Amino acid sequence: MHFLKNKADYDKSTVWKVALYLRLSRDDGQDESSSITNQRKILMEYIEEYFDEPHVILGEYADDGETGTDIARPGFQRMIADVEAGKINCIIVKDLKRFMRNHAYQGFYLEQVFPEYGIRFICLGEPKLDTFRQPGAVYGFDVPMHGIMNDRFAQGTSEAIKRTFAMKWRKGEFAGAFCAFGYSKDPANKNKLIIDEEAAETVRYIFKLFLSGMSKGAIARRLNELNVPNPAKYKRLHGVNYNSPTAKLNDGLWRRETVGTILANEAYIGVMVQGKQRVVSYKIHDRVLNPKDKWVRAPDAMPAIIDKTEFELAQTLLSRDTKVPKRSETVSLFAGFIRCFDCNKAMRRNQSKGVYYYTCRTYSEKGGCFSHSIRSDDLEKAVFLAVKAQIAFARELHETIGRVCQAAASDARQKRLEAMLESKGSELAKMRAVNDELYFDLKTGVIGKDAYYRIKERTEKTMEQIGGAIEKLKQEIEACKLSKGLRPVLESFIEHSNIQKLDREILAALIDNIRVHANKEITIESLY
Repeated sequence: MHFLKNKADYDKSTVWKVALYLRLSRDDGQDESSSITNQRKILMEYIEEYFDEPHVILGEYADDGETGTDIARPGFQRMIADVEAGKINCIIVKDLKRFMRNHAYQGFYLEQVFPEYGIRFICLGEPKLDTFRQPGAVYGFDVPMHGIMNDRFAQGTSEAIKRTFAMKWRKGEFAGAFCAFGYSKDPANKNKLIIDEEAAETVRYIFKLFLSGMSKGAIARRLNELNVPNPAKYKRLHGVNYNSPTAKLNDGLWRRETVGTILANEAYIGVMVQGKQRVVSYKIHDRVLNPKDKWVRAPDAMPAIIDKTEFELAQTLLSRDTKVPKRSETVSLFAGFIRCFDCNKAMRRNQSKGVYYYTCRTYSEKGGCFSHSIRSDDLEKAVFLAVKAQIAFARELHETIGRVCQAAASDARQKRLEAMLESKGSELAKMRAVNDELYFDLKTGVIGKDAYYRIKERTEKTMEQIGGAIEKLKQEIEACKLSKGLRPVLESFIEHSNIQKLDREILAALIDNIRVHANKEITIESLY
């Protein structure tokens, strides 16, 4: 039980057990006037020159780089613990903002906690305060007003910092503490990221293994067998003071989740994504996730480690519903691609007498639909031949388009057509203006009825002709665009023209789904 104390409770024999509280915020930077050293000097000079009552300096409680908007500060909490333990009865601070920048907490401690524990609170700056000599001062106007001003200053600083970060993010400048595995901060510019080749080689290796058909779990095991440190351990080994909620529990080993995070990270194609988290408020510093539409994406903000085509293929494979067979390190060739034609469910891969085959999952699990059974080797042969035929057709069509409309000539023709379309549009607008003025000329007596109807008929006929020409120009422009749009699609097929066998990378590049009919026929749905 603690009792309220006032000036009468103390006599001249009272020994003040003094605590010096010092705080420097990160926002204060290297301001010498606010430095911990300078605060200590000011407090010690005050005690030596003006504090002539019996006293002993029990200790110094300092928070360097801590915000004053909350009370989760190591030095502050240690001081409050000593207050509650009765070890100290006097606290001295340079000014109120060093003590607190939260108006509500300031009032709570000055008006409730400190009086309850009989704490003398001395503030040397404006407003000067000594709760032993002037116990009612904390309830006056100056102290709460300064508390509000310090609170609002913290809010304004917080908003300014947020705006600064948002501007940096939009410009593609890195403003985080730790960059993605595979990158490091440029020593010459901390807002710029450069490739860390040692880590980048691991990233490239992960993508290579995954595109070859290896599962995420198998990749993690392979990296652990090779004694490759995971991202957290790698940072620590290279002198980075890496902290995270699970950092102490991290054993340095790779896990399938870590591999999956790397495979899905847009950073590896040069896209800098920031603003994924935010603090609740300037007073509550807990971090929460931002919705994806609030993330700030800056393409080409840093050098790419992975080719964009490879990255997109990896995303396609990641999106597939795949399961790795027991005692296997690789994902089966058609996992995530093969479906039942009738119920659209993914088909299950089974083995019998050394032969792999696919059956409808609905049929095998619930007894509905049909078995749709097809041997894996027969399916692979059929898909391989279909892909080869599609590649041959693409090559032929590509050559035909090349003869009819070469790319450079097509671009020039499209530009001419667009210029003609713009000219015809201006011409049509002028004719409409003339047609609109005719009625006004008729009513004002500038022209008679005969002339009005004769000119109106001629202008309307001309507008009809111009409108027809505009439609034809639009059709020709669309045809040019279509021919150019086909070329990249066809080239996607042609670049695989020398394939000797199917693999998951080829399936991800060219095929959306393979559907198996009850009679073992297959329908291949292309991505294009």
